[in-house]
Amino acid sequence: MFDTASLLIFMSVNFIVLVTPGPAILYTVTRTIDQGRKAGLLSVYGLALGTLPHALAVAFGIAGILASSVIAFNVLKYLGAIYLIYMGICKLRHKKLPQLTTTATLKSVKQLFLKVL
Repeated sequence: MFDTASLLIFMSVNFIVLVTPGPAILYTVTRTIDQGRKAGLLSVYGLALGTLPHALAVAFGIAGILASSVIAFNVLKYLGAIYLIYMGICKLRHKKLPQLTTTATLKSVKQLFLKVL
């Protein structure tokens, strides 16, 4: 069992982590301010749906298998690295120059949802 000092330190650190906004919150707030309430809600739905595979992996025990099997974890890690390299190469090959605009354009519902997913 924890002693009182350790418990207070643990609770303090957890509180700081809890109240610090993460990238999902910042993305949702930015999207809501930039494109309105509908875009913000779609961002929330997309973020929630994006966490679904992780929750299912835990529910079905796949996360436990990956944690206990070094081979399975390394295979997944290297497949992820290959996928990131592939995405980077595609991005470099189809590079577009950023365009500065003064007005925000409202994107379609499908674009907003799929971007955050």
